[in-house]
Amino acid sequence: MLNNNRRCADELQPFITDLKVQLLKQQLLHADVTGYYFEGQRNWLHTLCNDNYTYYAVQTKRGTEVMNDINVLAHYTGRLLHDYWKLYCEFANCQYRLCTSHHSRDLTFCHEIE
Repeated sequence: MLNNNRRCADELQPFITDLKVQLLKQQLLHADVTGYYFEGQRNWLHTLCNDNYTYYAVQTKRGTEVMNDINVLAHYTGRLLHDYWKLYCEFANCQYRLCTSHHSRDLTFCHEIE
């Protein structure tokens, strides 16, 4: 099983490289990270997408090191739509757009709970 997983990962590498090249050409990307548990361990699903492309990266951590390993945002020069997680603002080559859905959810929380 492990050998099959490694073989599949190796065979997918050219596709992933091409996907990252396509993402860098896009005028707008949405970035998000979602935490989840698998077998009792916290994991993170990093997503970069738009209407045409979606890239997922599963990691056991999140932060600048992970984003640098993914190696897209450090080179991206378009508009990046996100939830204002401070990390995204470290990538100064792009313009930022903040996600209205996230703002609405946060304001609803403040109104209802705070």
